[in-house]
Amino acid sequence: MGKVTGRVGGVIGGFDIDCSVSSRSIEGRIGGLFRGADVNFMISQQGLITGRMGGGIIGQEVRLRISEEEVGGRVGGDIVGKDLRLKVSGREIGGRVGGDALGFSCRLKFDPDCGELRGRLGGEFVGHEVNLIFSECPPVMAALMAALTYHYYLFTRSSSSGSSSGSR
Repeated sequence: MGKVTGRVGGVIGGFDIDCSVSSRSIEGRIGGLFRGADVNFMISQQGLITGRMGGGIIGQEVRLRISEEEVGGRVGGDIVGKDLRLKVSGREIGGRVGGDALGFSCRLKFDPDCGELRGRLGGEFVGHEVNLIFSECPPVMAALMAALTYHYYLFTRSSSSGSSSGSR
């Protein structure tokens, strides 16, 4: 069984990631004890990832398709949700969550020899750093967990402030 652990964001305002990954599921937690979410995703033999992160009230459905080199699909509902696209190119993973105006970019680099994933989600001023360790899973899986964690951070931040934009 594989593992994705580490942090998206700094000591203040960041989220931890601690997830177990297999060919059939992703399970674990993003965030802390009070402001965080359980992750329960199933992975089909065809590469469909379905499930939920968070609870019944403050949570979101996930419907994605994954391969060794890319992942894409929808986080949240058809109306309020966001598209997600990540693609591996060499030792880099890039992509976007959400649209051009109300989304964020993913700019990550990985080292397969030591299982590190580092980089940035969002912009230079309002984005978050990524520092993860992954083992026994494709790098795109670690990048997916980083992107979902930052998305959840923005989603819960906008939900708690009464805003619906969630853009950063």
